[in-house]
Amino acid sequence: MNVFVVGDATKHTNYFNAISAAGGVPYSLEDLCFNQAIDFADAIVIQGGVDINPATYKEQNTHCIDIDDELDTIEELVLKEAANRKILTLGICRGLQIMNVFLGGSLVQHIDCAPLHARDKGSEADKIHSSTVERGSFVYGIYQQSEITINSAHHQAIKTLGRGLRAVQYSHEGIIEAVQHDTLPFYALQWHPERLCLSYARADAVDGLKVFDWLINRL
Repeated sequence: MNVFVVGDATKHTNYFNAISAAGGVPYSLEDLCFNQAIDFADAIVIQGGVDINPATYKEQNTHCIDIDDELDTIEELVLKEAANRKILTLGICRGLQIMNVFLGGSLVQHIDCAPLHARDKGSEADKIHSSTVERGSFVYGIYQQSEITINSAHHQAIKTLGRGLRAVQYSHEGIIEAVQHDTLPFYALQWHPERLCLSYARADAVDGLKVFDWLINRL
């Protein structure tokens, strides 16, 4: 099954490895032009990355860094095509945030509990924390548990939900950790399953490969 990975090409490796391990065939805009990439896609993964320009959700910039307007535009175009064609789409971290903004939602530019969720300055280590999962959600379907331990590397989060999105996983501080759409095949995680599997698997957190197994098995 062909999975179109969207985001910063320098950060594709972990996503490509996880998709391949789950039995999918990953590719990106470095492999195909935009129209071909969309036409070829059985599923789409929008990966993590830099902050989204708050102008896209009608706010002034107060805490955003490393903004990439071109990436914002590309990912919104991808989401528009995915919505029109009903392509299964999984957002991860920034991917959750751009999905929410695309659907008319907004973001907290810097969460009060950032020390519990963002990497420490100069560190490459994700934070680890517990979360609650809504029964009947896609996350519950993957892990069959109402509380799971996940990783975290973000300083922003959903403020207002986009149209049709439903929050289905929360941190204990109230941060939305996963959403799914009521009618579109849109799903998203604030955390990073690609860094909880294969060589990044941890004994103190869930197996992130199960997320990619779920994605491929839905195709």
